[in-house]
Amino acid sequence: MIAIDSSGLIDLLGASQMADAAEVVSRDALGRGPVAVCDVVVVEVRYLSFPGKQETMTHTLAKT
Repeated sequence: MIAIDSSGLIDLLGASQMADAAEVVSRDALGRGPVAVCDVVVVEVRYLSFPGKQETMTHTLAKT
């Protein structure tokens, strides 16, 4: 099993200069077997994907 980190997903999903490289690496990983994305990575990517909502998300996470 291969784990993908938040920086890889952010590059892949965003308009980063590294998006093409992130896609190649991600496809290679998927070709090798299962790829895992842990809960923390999902939260980090969601946090960065909603500009202006970070304070609300931080408050919600602090309560859990």
